Amino acid sequence: MRLFWQLTETDQNNALHHCADIVVEDLIEDGVKIDPITEDDKILKQKLEAAVDHIKTLSTHEEKEEYLLNDQFIAKAIYEIALEMAKSSYFMNDEERVIYPEALVNNEEEVYDEDIIEDIAVKSNKKDPKHSLN
Repeated sequence: MRLFWQLTETDQNNALHHCADIVVEDLIEDGVKIDPITEDDKILKQKLEAAVDHIKTLSTHEEKEEYLLNDQFIAKAIYEIALEMAKSSYFMNDEERVIYPEALVNNEEEVYDEDIIEDIAVKSNKKDPKHSLN
């Protein structure tokens, strides 16, 4: 598992673009959900809401994405949000396992490993080597 700053520059850029894609998709599908704190946040929310209202009039997904990313203010906001997402994410190798806390219900229920451990990706078809003390 690695943090954002531990990634190579290429992987950081890929992570940033991946998160930006998520932000754009969220704007297109769900609109804006920001609780403004500062005056700048209020302005940002107003501009994002106006952009979301406008893209509802566009017919294709590509037109919506293009509109959001061609507006300099909106694009900057999208990438700032994406950068915060990327910085707070964990980056795992394919062979690492993840245990989700909600899967660790309580001690009264019988929990099996396959219920709480999920392979992130299975790339190898290798069999585990046999271990022996000899």
